[in-house]
Amino acid sequence: MRMFRNKDVDSTPPSLRNARPEQERIARELDKEGISEDIYKGAKIVINDPEDPYHGEEEFEVRYDLRKLFYFVPADAGVFHMWAAPNGSQLWVNNDIDNTTTVINPISMKVKGTAETPADLVAAGGKPHDVFFDPQKKFVYVTVLGVNGPNDYVVKYKAGAFAEVDRVAVGKDPHLSADDVNGLLYVPCQGSDGIYVVDRASMEVQIVIPLAGAHGIFMPASGSYVYAANIAGSQLAVFETGITVGTNPFGLVYYRY
Repeated sequence: MRMFRNKDVDSTPPSLRNARPEQERIARELDKEGISEDIYKGAKIVINDPEDPYHGEEEFEVRYDLRKLFYFVPADAGVFHMWAAPNGSQLWVNNDIDNTTTVINPISMKVKGTAETPADLVAAGGKPHDVFFDPQKKFVYVTVLGVNGPNDYVVKYKAGAFAEVDRVAVGKDPHLSADDVNGLLYVPCQGSDGIYVVDRASMEVQIVIPLAGAHGIFMPASGSYVYAANIAGSQLAVFETGITVGTNPFGLVYYRY
């Protein structure tokens, strides 16, 4: 039988331990009027730690004790999509206000560097959005959306140098996925109703699979299937990657066997 230890009372914030007699009285007498914030959140304390992001502010002691269990890592403004290397060595975090990507060591929780969104794409209205780490851990792919004109972009960065090495024009509002097997990048473009299939080495578009509202996408490590969501149509499309079809594929049928 699996056993669980009761929580150590001493780990309770002091202000709540001091409030215990009053909590018991309220429960015993069903005194709803006696319930106040300090009874279940503890007293408010001033944060004196200069390293704390809330330094100098008042905060409930319970929330402060909980936050001490976690790390805070500085990033630029507009933290959005993020993705980690398969071996856990890097975490890439897109910042869509400052138009940068913060690279973090998820073990030490220290910032390793910053990858800049290409200046010409930013000047054209582009912002970093989705991000995906290459399964081989050598490169990182970041979508840049909102670019003026008919195309948005996928930018390829060298993981160690945080520098752009290539890019490819794709449809509008792109997201990302890849697998460990076939060397391809799958880019669902919601604004263009299609999935752009890109060769990761050459960064050239191989084919565009029509799919209305193509948004979220997932691939198992085997690379056998692609699962893509039609965000507007409440549909999930499933593609078998080993099957070659002609131009303009349209409907899909699921056969249970």
